[in-house]
Amino acid sequence: MSKDAEIEKRISRLEEAVERLSSQKESPSQPWWKRRAALFKNDLAAYDEAMALGRAWRESDKATNAA
Repeated sequence: MSKDAEIEKRISRLEEAVERLSSQKESPSQPWWKRRAALFKNDLAAYDEAMALGRAWRESDKATNAA
């Protein structure tokens, strides 16, 4: 198989893969933040941990940008 034919075959496979992935892409009926809104609804400990981690990350970012 020539190098050009091999490249064409690879491109064709990539195009098919992109087409498959594009057709699988879901179109959300709600914005991302609404889909995540009830994520911790029944798990207060996980919610508290997520909020603490987010706060720590924001504080570390402030310290990095302040320097």
